[in-house]
Amino acid sequence: MKQTRSLFRLVLSLYLGFLTYIVQGQEGVVQYLDVGTVNATVLSDSYLYPYASMIDATLIGGWNMSPRVQRSGKFTLHVFLNQGFRESGDNLMNIGDMIDNGQLEGITLKDPGQAHAATAPFKLKSGQGRAVMIYQGNEVLTPNGKDMGTIRLPSISFSIGIPAGTEISAKFTPPVDYTDIGEALQWGLGVKHSIKNYLGFFRNSPYLEAVVMGTYANLNTESPISYHGQTGQSLIVNGSALSGRMIMGLHFNKADIYGSVGYGARKSDFTLSGTYEDIPDDQGGFVAATDPVAIDYNFSGMEYEAGIQLRLYFLNLQVSYAFSNYSMVSVGAGISF
Repeated sequence: MKQTRSLFRLVLSLYLGFLTYIVQGQEGVVQYLDVGTVNATVLSDSYLYPYASMIDATLIGGWNMSPRVQRSGKFTLHVFLNQGFRESGDNLMNIGDMIDNGQLEGITLKDPGQAHAATAPFKLKSGQGRAVMIYQGNEVLTPNGKDMGTIRLPSISFSIGIPAGTEISAKFTPPVDYTDIGEALQWGLGVKHSIKNYLGFFRNSPYLEAVVMGTYANLNTESPISYHGQTGQSLIVNGSALSGRMIMGLHFNKADIYGSVGYGARKSDFTLSGTYEDIPDDQGGFVAATDPVAIDYNFSGMEYEAGIQLRLYFLNLQVSYAFSNYSMVSVGAGISF
């Protein structure tokens, strides 16, 4: 019992340590309201897309991904750090192309040769010019992004074996201010079932394992923003991921090696929440608007993952790499009893 308490304290310390990996939120998006709400929605869609994709990638990980189910009554507690990575091809957005394609209304570029702007997780260095837009006779400098190569989201995961070759799981991220995504609350449920006995070749092997797994995860975040010093405004994100996958691998006494393939129905909704005053309109005046920008992203698609899990006495160590829309690495440590 004393050893179990010590291991639990170790797991808790690892989780609290993960909380130090924080950077800054995405307040720059609100600056696009200076070209009106319609244009701001189009520009914010492209500006936030890589950021949304990185958040979405973190929802894939954080589960006990062993290719076998735990025996009935066995309990495992893990802490995970899921890291969604920025794709370099999405560092910049081309304002000139948006104008040429008719996506933006009433906007021209001050310098047509300087048409690029940063996206939310990419920061242009000093000397790298940002596009300057002209709207209603006013110059609007496109916002810079933040230097975010990854978005890190820790979580606590519980799993327990139940009869009939089945395992149920839950994961949870307490509502703490992880300032790369704001104040975040995540929860999820999963179920895993062994299909080894349905596969003749696997049934007779002491090392080959196969399971099917279904998971659901939900993430809600809120980051404070301010339009020209106004208060009561925030960027709210609601994300969800419903996934089904098959996991196959090798099970040894001290290690599991596995791979999985599946499909995930994943989406994220972004809202500039609050009341915003003095937004320019297309008539040369100003208006006020409540929740002026709302964007829905659909990231549904195939999911692929590979990883290894090591068992050292009561301690479980797990690392995995997953790819869907964006890539993700999950690192975890836990105890079993």
